[in-house]
Amino acid sequence: MAPTKEDIYQLSRNEELSHDEIAKKLNISKNTVKNHMVEATKFIRNYVSKNGSIICFLMAASNYFRSN
Repeated sequence: MAPTKEDIYQLSRNEELSHDEIAKKLNISKNTVKNHMVEATKFIRNYVSKNGSIICFLMAASNYFRSN
């Protein structure tokens, strides 16, 4: 099964692998890694722009309840 943009994003952000390392680990081209990262970043940016106020509220509420 081919790796998804989510898989590649996780390897980049959570495991802190470079595009080169991800490409070697998954046996895909660096260009595929780059394209998947671009798509994942666009998705996240779009999601946050549509749901930013909800995210800010949840973060503020979380901080409030953590401090009390």
